Amino acid sequence: MDRAQHIPVAASAAATGILVDQLGKTLVRANLRLCTEPPIRLCDRIDLPGPLGILRTENPYGALGLIDAGSLGIVALAAIVIIALAIRRSGMSPFMAISVGLFIGGSLANLLDRLLFGSVTDFIDLRWGLAEASLVLNPADIALIIGAALFWCAVLGGRASRRSGLPVVGA
Repeated sequence: MDRAQHIPVAASAAATGILVDQLGKTLVRANLRLCTEPPIRLCDRIDLPGPLGILRTENPYGALGLIDAGSLGIVALAAIVIIALAIRRSGMSPFMAISVGLFIGGSLANLLDRLLFGSVTDFIDLRWGLAEASLVLNPADIALIIGAALFWCAVLGGRASRRSGLPVVGA
C-alpha cells in the first residue's frame, strides 16, 4: 500500500485527538475553578469510579510536567526525526498511521493550549487512596502516550516480523 493512502488515517487520528482534548479542556475551564494551591483536597474535584477524578490544573512545563518548556522544541525535533527514520525503514501501515496521528494530534492540542493560554490545562486526576500527590493529565497527554506505545509496537513488531518472515504488524 502506498504511504499516501495512510495520510487520511493519520489525519483522522490526529483530528480526533485534538477535538476530544479541546472539548474536554473547554468544558473544564468553564465549569471548574483552577486548583493552584495544596492541599488538593480543598480544590474542586469531581470524583469518578476508582482512582479517577476531574480536577483543573495548569501545567506551564512540557511533556507531563517532566521537561522544561524551553526544551520542548529540541524534544519535538528529535521525535520527528525518530518517527521519520522509523517510517522510512519500517514502512507505513495503518497501525503506524494511527500511532503517528495520535502523537501529532496530542502534540498539536497541547501546543494550541500553550499558544492560547501560556500553559496546558490538565484535568484527568489519577489519585490512589487519600494521597495528596497525583498525576493530572489531559486527553492530549493520553493520545501522546498511546501514540508512542503503538509506534514502538509497530516498529518492534515490524523488526521481529522481518526476521521471522511473518507479516508486519498492522500491514
